[in-house]
Amino acid sequence: MQLIKHCLDLENQEDCGMELIDGEVVLDKNLEIEKHSKRQTVYAIGSKFDLDEPIFLINDDDLVDGMALLKYVPDD
Repeated sequence: MQLIKHCLDLENQEDCGMELIDGEVVLDKNLEIEKHSKRQTVYAIGSKFDLDEPIFLINDDDLVDGMALLKYVPDD
């Protein structure tokens, strides 16, 4: 996630990657957490070809530093 943060050229008050809630992606809970934070979070990167299929950025403590896991799950 550090490499992605660097590539996005985020401001000091910005962060990226949503937290897993009980091992699941729960965007509504992450948005609620952000309301009480001084930092703004980037939750996804838009697709070049289909803006309705964003690539979600997820913080996963089970992955070792320097490792990225790419996973695509289409809506259909």
